[in-house]
Amino acid sequence: MNPGNATADAFDISDFHKRGGKLLQHHGLSNAYVPPDVSIYYYDQASSTIEPQGIEMNDFYRLFLISEMELVKHSNNC
Repeated sequence: MNPGNATADAFDISDFHKRGGKLLQHHGLSNAYVPPDVSIYYYDQASSTIEPQGIEMNDFYRLFLISEMELVKHSNNC
């Protein structure tokens, strides 16, 4: 299953982790343009890829799902 037809398929982010990378990702549950399942799918696939290597996702990558948050767009008023 590929919700939203996500095309990101580079799930092995172990090099990012080894370089000390940290990632905080948020996704609005009310986003009508990009379904939250897309972010959940990527997180789950990346986790399934790197955890067998002994890397714990929560050590460097956190996904926060925000209720009632819609798509955040660039605005000149920001």
